[in-house]
Amino acid sequence: MKHMHGPIGAELAGMPACVICHIPNGPGCTPQRKGLFQLKAKEMCVTCHTKGTGSLHANAAGNCLQCHDPHGSNRSPYMLRKEG
Repeated sequence: MKHMHGPIGAELAGMPACVICHIPNGPGCTPQRKGLFQLKAKEMCVTCHTKGTGSLHANAAGNCLQCHDPHGSNRSPYMLRKEG
C-alpha cells in the first residue's frame, strides 16, 4: 500500500504490531496470508488518535471505519475508503 497505518508498517518491519489494535484469535500473520484476529474495541482508534496523531475530527463520535481503512490505502494519505 502506498499509504500505510503505522502499525502495519511496523508489522512489515518485523515487529509484532497487529496486537496494538487486535487480539490474536488463531494463526498469526505471515507474508503469504492474513492472521486471525479480533478487533480490541470499536472505539479504539481514539486511544492513539486523540494524542496528536489524528485529524481535527478524531474526537468526533462515530464509526471511524465507516470512512477510513485502518490498514491503509493506495489512493488516500488519510486512508479514506472512497475519494470524495
